[in-house]
Amino acid sequence: MLRFKNSNTILVVDDEVGPREALRMILQDKYNILTCDDPQEAMDVISSNGVDLVMLDLKMPKVDGIKLLKAMKAVDPDVEIVLITAYPSTQSAIEAMEFGAYDYVIKPFDKDKIEQVARKGIIRRTQRKLEKNISSNLISEIYKKFSQKNEK
Repeated sequence: MLRFKNSNTILVVDDEVGPREALRMILQDKYNILTCDDPQEAMDVISSNGVDLVMLDLKMPKVDGIKLLKAMKAVDPDVEIVLITAYPSTQSAIEAMEFGAYDYVIKPFDKDKIEQVARKGIIRRTQRKLEKNISSNLISEIYKKFSQKNEK
């Protein structure tokens, strides 16, 4: 049986190979998966590729996950970002949500939980794209009708 991945892309950013590869293996059958361990590489990917969802480690040696979350949202405000951490705290969870994270997952993570979080994040991203597209088309149609009316 032939199986096709959908066109959604998930970027997994974690400095540790184990969690990064576990996320890749869990999600690779349903999504296009990009992985990296370097914050600058992650920013390059966000800037140049159409990423729908980011699974982002909170504690990394070069750049804190919250700082990287802010930078990613500055480049692409619509990207959905899930923070993943082995060191959960109420403060980091609140900060993550304040700066636009979609969810906060604690390591070790459960396969079903990761699949559910990814699916919901992709749905949120898709709905936002559709809403923007509908809104843009509606404004365009209103502008056309207004222009045509004023030409007469």
